[in-house]
Amino acid sequence: MLVQNAYLSIAKWAYRRYARGMEASNRRPVGVPGNRDPDSPCPAFEPRPRKIGDFADCETDGHYLCSECCHRMSAPAWGEVEA
Repeated sequence: MLVQNAYLSIAKWAYRRYARGMEASNRRPVGVPGNRDPDSPCPAFEPRPRKIGDFADCETDGHYLCSECCHRMSAPAWGEVEA
């Protein structure tokens, strides 16, 4: 448990340091929740596995990070008719 807390503390410290640099340059990091890409924004972007209760009806706009988002509509299985 102590090791996990140490890693979490280091990760938070590193992210905060990185985020301060992004604020100074007026650019947000790419691929973080709520900011898919500064050049191609998506406020609903959530890069994580799907959980119960998540909406999954986004048809995407073809951005390369959309495959990591939990809100992406599942592709129909082979032989399944698309609704």
